[in-house]
Amino acid sequence: MCAAHPRVLLAESGFTETGITLRSLCAERGHALELLFVSKRSNLSLALRTYCPDVALLDLALFQPDPPGAVSVLHQAAPHIPLILFAEPADKDCAAECLQVGATDYMLEGCMDGRTLDRALRAAFRESPSKLMSQACIDSLTGLMNRAGLIVEAQSWREAHPLSARRLLVSVRVQNFEAMHLYGGEAKVDDFLREMASLLQRRVRNTDLGAHVAPGHFVFLIQDVAVAGLPAVHRRISNCLYDFSEAVTYGIKPLLSIHSEFLPAGSSPAFTELLGPVPTAQNHRLIEIPVTAT
Repeated sequence: MCAAHPRVLLAESGFTETGITLRSLCAERGHALELLFVSKRSNLSLALRTYCPDVALLDLALFQPDPPGAVSVLHQAAPHIPLILFAEPADKDCAAECLQVGATDYMLEGCMDGRTLDRALRAAFRESPSKLMSQACIDSLTGLMNRAGLIVEAQSWREAHPLSARRLLVSVRVQNFEAMHLYGGEAKVDDFLREMASLLQRRVRNTDLGAHVAPGHFVFLIQDVAVAGLPAVHRRISNCLYDFSEAVTYGIKPLLSIHSEFLPAGSSPAFTELLGPVPTAQNHRLIEIPVTAT
């Protein structure tokens, strides 16, 4: 595989041969696989836009009864992300049709091995211009940066500003995102996320970095914040989110939480790790609070 730490979206309805082979391949080559598993077709479009994988491996069975139509929609939503299909041999002709509407390649179950998958991934990584295209760093839903864009910008920011400057990572999550998606549907949740992104942008400075790094997960990187100023940041964001959540009329109230962590001064932290789950180590300076009125 070309990438040392490949980011792969794997969409399958069950535990398939492709998933097993992918995990084995990365283990054999010593790669740290960063994998997002999606089991529902309705979640795929949003996952592609926000997770921004290096490549997406998609089970053709998820897209019945019209795989070419579904693949075309996904390709239009994230044209810079290579889409590799895997299918049963009986669906070979259908998989081939999908190549005409945006799929990069396809593989057949029962004919899968590490060499075949490695070759397909290498080709996809070569063709993917994600690191060179500005659109690959923008979340098309909210207009904010996506996860990849935030990582790139944060690296440039560290190089442009003194390492001694205090940088605060503020993470806002919709804790019941899946329930909201199930209850309200994709269109209503998309509207909700766009409104939430606009609200959060107005609560930070234009010079701060903001991103929608995963479905329902917003991250802002704020510079020059003193430890004593942390409660004020929380109050400003928490109060506006409380008012926003109370005004939501989608039938289910969003459950929101805020987490903050100061990035270590004088070093370049593993930024990708800070965009994952809230850390539990005792030596982290962090606050996790529900959004409530104050």
